[in-house]
Amino acid sequence: MVIEPIHELAWLEEALPPNCLFFNVAAGAGEGLERLTIPVEEGHARYPLATLGDFYDGEEAIQQETAVRPLDSILHDCCPVERVGFIKIDVEGQETAVIQGARQTLALWKPNIQVEIWQEAVPRTTLLFEELDYCGLFFFDGRLFDISRYDPAIHNAPQNAWQSDEADLYDPNLYLNNFFFIPN
Repeated sequence: MVIEPIHELAWLEEALPPNCLFFNVAAGAGEGLERLTIPVEEGHARYPLATLGDFYDGEEAIQQETAVRPLDSILHDCCPVERVGFIKIDVEGQETAVIQGARQTLALWKPNIQVEIWQEAVPRTTLLFEELDYCGLFFFDGRLFDISRYDPAIHNAPQNAWQSDEADLYDPNLYLNNFFFIPN
């Protein structure tokens, strides 16, 4: 299953294998319509950085109205008895809303979860997963660590961040933005 709220990427539905379900909505905590903001840099839409709300307020951006649905609702409508074993969340700062909207799925199936999290949201997101009886892990420099060992000064050191003018020097093993949560 693929959930993608950006209207311009709705063509993915035709490109996916026939056994893959596609939903042109945003996953969130509740049902409704929200503003999706897509930043624009040098005249080009930066679709991978799109997010709900006003994160890019004051910057050049494309605004779209998009439907928002809880993951629990989407799964109930399309595949209510299919086991959910893994969820990947990459929603540019909206992680807690997606998790809130997936509480029933998490309680029922206890899937493993990969979440891209901005460093300032790691404590809040970790606490939410702990409340759901999950433990957090991350890989760094080829090793696996408990999330309690996360230190942004080390794991998100600016000198290790991706920079377009030095892309060949970037080592994704030395800059952390993906965390894994597994049921206790």
